[in-house]
Amino acid sequence: MISATRMRRFIASAIDLLIIYLLIIFILKSIYKDSFEIKLFKSMIRSLAGLGLFIFPLILEATKQKGSIGYKLLRIKVVNEHGDRITFGQSLKRNLLYLIFSGIILELTFFILGLLNIIDPFFFLNFFFEYLILRGLFILLSITCFVFYLINKDKKTWYDILSKTRVVND
Repeated sequence: MISATRMRRFIASAIDLLIIYLLIIFILKSIYKDSFEIKLFKSMIRSLAGLGLFIFPLILEATKQKGSIGYKLLRIKVVNEHGDRITFGQSLKRNLLYLIFSGIILELTFFILGLLNIIDPFFFLNFFFEYLILRGLFILLSITCFVFYLINKDKKTWYDILSKTRVVND
């Protein structure tokens, strides 16, 4: 099994992100029409894209396709350590770890809290500082994971290692 290059993985992920963004924009534009709703629409796009980057690979990696649409187009796939299709449990673990290591989980949490009006506007300053501190920690974690991925000779990310998967050429 030959590991997929970092560039192929990056391009495949960019294709997936583009597809998800276009799908979300199409759906939301058909729902929201007035100017107030458009402001809400703009704030929803990034969070929904993060959720999409979790759901689509979660489902597709554990199927016979062994990867997302971007992965399929670039002829790479996600397999277990023996080269076989991964289980749904491995896919769930891999994609949850991806959310954590990429900081997307932070964006989703703050978006959901804001939608549910759980965040009290009078405590904005506390929230602001907590948000900055949390964001800083997640950025540091993301950078650390990215550097690890760049220097790892097996071209594996932390979430690949912890979920016992790898991305290889198809």
